[in-house]
Amino acid sequence: MNDNNGMSWTDDSCEAWRVRYHKEICHGLAQALSNEEFTDIKIIIDDKTFNCHRIVLSIMSPYFSAMFASGMKECQDGVVHLQNVESEAFEKILKFIYGGQDFIDTENVDSLLQAAVMLQIKCLQERCEEYMVGKLDPENSLGAWKLAQGHGCLCLAERAFQFILYYFEQICKTEDFLAIDCDELLQIIDNNNLNIKSEELVCEAVMKWVHFNVDNRIKDLPRIFEKLRLPLIQPEYLIDVLEQDKLIRHDQSCRDVLEEAKRYHLLPARRQEFVSPRMSFRNFGDFEEVVVCVGGTDDNSKTTQRVICYSEKRSKWFSLASMPHDPGVEFATCSYGNAIYISGGSTKMNAMLCYISTQNKWVYCEPMLLGRRRHAMVAVGEHVYVLGGYDDNNDDDFRTLMSIEQYSIATGSWEDAGYLSVAVRSASVAVDREKIYLFGGVTREDFDTKIVQCFDTRLKTCNIVCELPVYCRLSSAISHDHKIYLVCPDGDVIVFSADGTTEEKGKIPGFDRYSFGAVLKNNSIIVLGGMDSDHSYGDCITFDLLTSTSSISADVLPQKASGIGCVKTVINKKYLETLSRSKQN
Repeated sequence: MNDNNGMSWTDDSCEAWRVRYHKEICHGLAQALSNEEFTDIKIIIDDKTFNCHRIVLSIMSPYFSAMFASGMKECQDGVVHLQNVESEAFEKILKFIYGGQDFIDTENVDSLLQAAVMLQIKCLQERCEEYMVGKLDPENSLGAWKLAQGHGCLCLAERAFQFILYYFEQICKTEDFLAIDCDELLQIIDNNNLNIKSEELVCEAVMKWVHFNVDNRIKDLPRIFEKLRLPLIQPEYLIDVLEQDKLIRHDQSCRDVLEEAKRYHLLPARRQEFVSPRMSFRNFGDFEEVVVCVGGTDDNSKTTQRVICYSEKRSKWFSLASMPHDPGVEFATCSYGNAIYISGGSTKMNAMLCYISTQNKWVYCEPMLLGRRRHAMVAVGEHVYVLGGYDDNNDDDFRTLMSIEQYSIATGSWEDAGYLSVAVRSASVAVDREKIYLFGGVTREDFDTKIVQCFDTRLKTCNIVCELPVYCRLSSAISHDHKIYLVCPDGDVIVFSADGTTEEKGKIPGFDRYSFGAVLKNNSIIVLGGMDSDHSYGDCITFDLLTSTSSISADVLPQKASGIGCVKTVINKKYLETLSRSKQN
């Protein structure tokens, strides 16, 4: 811009004049404070008097503004006795207010922050918080966090807490860590952003904290134990360290949490039905639990080699290693621990594949004795079982199979295990207490059936235990808490108990499809994809087992698909990070 004398003003020159102006006014105010000119209020702290200007204090401090506007007797007399502020700190605060001088250092920052909070001098508070954030280290971060929480300094509290989470492995070795209270400890160890190499380290830090003041802290042990993610700890540590601790052995609630973790490790065949708030991987950890979807397309006459998985934490789908061959339609899927097994299908009816999650690769297992599709498969103990199904190569009268085969995880070999009471195909399967339950299906006579068959894996015998309230083919069965939940093609959810009783749990409204996938997640059944007589679906429906209500998730399959096999597994994040850049179909 140009003035009347033809002088040119640039943005830089304007900024320079603003800086000069601020310097001049700060200098003038500082001089007024130093010379005690026109002062109209005395602030007395202990035995020291500060002569100040009401207008200057009011502009910078809502605390003083409210005080001077209140008409209090002290203000009318022109004398204020200030409590809970050190005289040295107030002297520096005045220099900050009047001249913008920054005297903050490691010795006075605590007292200045407390005074700034009390006097509501926001810019000084923010400067103190900024200074403390820049000086955070493993020795002072806990103190800074507690100070910030006590004075409502949200920015400092958040930054200090994130620092504690990230450097926990160093901070848990400090004396300050042993001095925090139980609520503060729980806030730290329960956070998903805790940066640790292993959950064992959290256990060691917690038990050290408890034993440091055992008489006063033993009452807190059950609350703390609830937050330890014991299923993610190596079984040797559970048995050799935690189980040997006298405090844990003598507390029933702690023993229950420990037993839950031991069951997770001792029963790899039952991992699909394991539900616990302690089964949650940290965000900074190497591993993550995902839902894997195998095969499936929007065409019911074919499938695919593609394997995808869903990360709930990231709300994102990823690709995993593809199967070495397309299994065709009507294959079966199950898991054992974190391994995934695929058997049969229309392409290679004898084939058996195993996905090794630790290596993100598929390997061929020994082929089944009888080729089959439309069969059921499930893991029990140290074996994988295949039951019933359909063999295209058999005579017409015997294509629907009664055969039950078992695959030994240890030896990698198959053998005959027994026979069903009734030959069926397209049945669903689940396990309870080492007994395999087969629900409905289609008989050799091509009739749908209501029967529930039970195969005892110890006795190698099979019998019919009851009938379902509805005919049932192409359903999905999910075990949870010693009950089996059956999701039927018409949306009915039926609960089956081992005593042979059934009841209706609820219904998924508007649901009418088959060849869908289903998996247990927390206390809900997640239903994915499927098809009806006209088209395929790509949605994800959640049925809450606690409330018997259903909802459609905002997350959907990368494409519409039916005939998919769904299981949960734990996978190393390095595969997801590498494959997250691959094209999402």
